[in-house]
Amino acid sequence: MGEGKSVGTPLLDGEKVTSERCWIRSDENSGSQRRGLMGDLTCFLLLTPLAAVSSFLCVEGAKRQVLWGNSLEAGCLMALATFLITVYFVWNMLTIRYHMKIFLGWRLKNQNVKLLRVQRISTATDSSVNNYSVETMAPEVLASNGSPSVSITISDPERNE
Repeated sequence: MGEGKSVGTPLLDGEKVTSERCWIRSDENSGSQRRGLMGDLTCFLLLTPLAAVSSFLCVEGAKRQVLWGNSLEAGCLMALATFLITVYFVWNMLTIRYHMKIFLGWRLKNQNVKLLRVQRISTATDSSVNNYSVETMAPEVLASNGSPSVSITISDPERNE
């Protein structure tokens, strides 16, 4: 890109949070995606400690069965612990993948572009050796409505002299 032109998001973290909040609050599909997300978050909060404690108890039980000489029961408990952990992580990966796909699709359909006006301020220096001017740019936000946005700064071509 040339001098004076920049494309970017000045407050990336703030805009990301706003974008995610707008997605959760959007009324597309009668809120079914929001209900699905909240249901999945509830399941995550309930199943995470349950899966962790169950797996821990299976492993501890398998250790005791080995000490008592019951290798068949120990193997079954280890298989159960492995199955619990595998199902839990597969469910998490599929759930996250689904909600990311829905979010990225929503973000593509609901873009908001903010155009910034660039004002050039010139100041001349009184140096006998170097006579030059320093230009600074002060952008103004023209429109903002809380939607996900991309900020584009374009310099004024009439003042590029």
